[in-house]
Amino acid sequence: MAVSKDDVLGWLESSRVERNASYAQRGRAHAGLMDDALFDAWKQAMRFITIDPHDPEMRRREEDLVSEIEIRGLAAPYHEVKDAIEAFISCGDQAVTKLEQDDEAYEQVKEEIERDVTEFKERRDRSRN
Repeated sequence: MAVSKDDVLGWLESSRVERNASYAQRGRAHAGLMDDALFDAWKQAMRFITIDPHDPEMRRREEDLVSEIEIRGLAAPYHEVKDAIEAFISCGDQAVTKLEQDDEAYEQVKEEIERDVTEFKERRDRSRN
């Protein structure tokens, strides 16, 4: 089954919605924060992620904070953490370069992404019928 750019974008958006729903189902731990405190906590989490982008606890914290921001109908102030985003992208670039040097690992990741997108497309298409 072919995977298009639109399929990948749909999968990413679906993943975002599922992340927000999961956060809400777990009780919205950051619901009590005022907007400014929420934004500050999110910016701090973004900066910590650049220290160790593979830390699952810090990734979950950032995801939960951005979910709270989105649930409130607000936009995360990405423009205020450009340095952290650039560092995160650099880490991602390094990981991709390393992955590209390992044909077996590259194919495995590619297959996993294609499988996830294909599963998303199947769920989406079933819900349309």
